[in-house]
Amino acid sequence: MNPLSFMSANFVARQVNYNMTEGWAQGDRATNDYFRPLETYADKAYGVRLGIENHPEKTPQELLEKIGDGADGFIGAAVDTGWFGTQGFDAMFALIELRNHLVYIHLKDVLAPGAHVTCRYGQGCVPIQRCVEMLQRLDYDGPISIEHEPEHADPTEDVRASARILRRWLATPP
Repeated sequence: MNPLSFMSANFVARQVNYNMTEGWAQGDRATNDYFRPLETYADKAYGVRLGIENHPEKTPQELLEKIGDGADGFIGAAVDTGWFGTQGFDAMFALIELRNHLVYIHLKDVLAPGAHVTCRYGQGCVPIQRCVEMLQRLDYDGPISIEHEPEHADPTEDVRASARILRRWLATPP
């Protein structure tokens, strides 16, 4: 596995001059528009792969439909385990179905299906440990981020605890 990493909303936000007055969907739409047609992606990204993240998609199949032919490997899946949990889909099975397209993993836990309330690993409904074990079995060696975005609390301690847990799981063979 590669070292843990973090990502920023800046890539999405810069397409709307860092002014997302209509929320995340506005930035998502602007970024998607920027990279269409898909044939221009390779030239714009200088060889960087684009990972389409699952937010509204309820199943891996819906994400695969957006990925299409994958533009010769330039387009894949940035799996957000928390959004699959929110949608009521087992994130571990999503990783299996998307295994040939994984470019980035957001390991996120949510309290329960139906509402996207994030939490510390182990306090929610997403089988985070099983997801990590499956990534190991799939020989995934791409980036993994810990994602926790409570709207009304500082997630620092929860993220630190989740990082300790994740490092332990990554050090243990599946």
